[in-house]
Amino acid sequence: TLPVELTSFYATYSNGGNIYWNTASENNLLGYNLYRNSNLSLSNAVKLNAAIIPATGCATGNNYRYYDSDTALSDTLYYWLESVSYSGFTQVFGPAVLIVPFTEPETPPLPPDKIEYLSAYPNPFGNSVFLELKIAFPAPVTVKVYNIKGQLIRNWEYPYLETGIHHLSWDGLDNKQRNTTSGIYLMVVKTQERTFTRKLLKM
Repeated sequence: TLPVELTSFYATYSNGGNIYWNTASENNLLGYNLYRNSNLSLSNAVKLNAAIIPATGCATGNNYRYYDSDTALSDTLYYWLESVSYSGFTQVFGPAVLIVPFTEPETPPLPPDKIEYLSAYPNPFGNSVFLELKIAFPAPVTVKVYNIKGQLIRNWEYPYLETGIHHLSWDGLDNKQRNTTSGIYLMVVKTQERTFTRKLLKM
């Protein structure tokens, strides 16, 4: 029997990073360590907790949360969870992906032709979701779609888009052209000036 059976491990943003993990069972488990990096490399990730996060040791599992206030390092952060048993046996889970929303500095209001926006419709959607994107400057635009676990599902790039309004779409397929399942997805659209995030619900 493994020391821990993990049922979920994910991160959300609310004035910082909130990292959650839920277990179905814990057996002879000392606790947990959390690691963070701005890229997908675990080998040089930073350990967040000074002391081990104690496990409750509940046979029926438990729910945990860790708050990370230092999320200004990158617009995308990766977290790994390490479980440590009393015998020294370790398991590593993850990464969980945190998308840090872009925060505009306080500046005077922009003239209408310099305002950028992104709308998604319909939402919830069935097979396809349509995007209306307005950009203030000619620029490349990247689009990424993540599932609720933070896994990259689909990504594509427009090498150059003119200033103005553009109509884009996602057909609900992943990068291997397979249908995605129903559920919540996070779309991240980056322009030269901004990063937009939109939560999408596929029915």
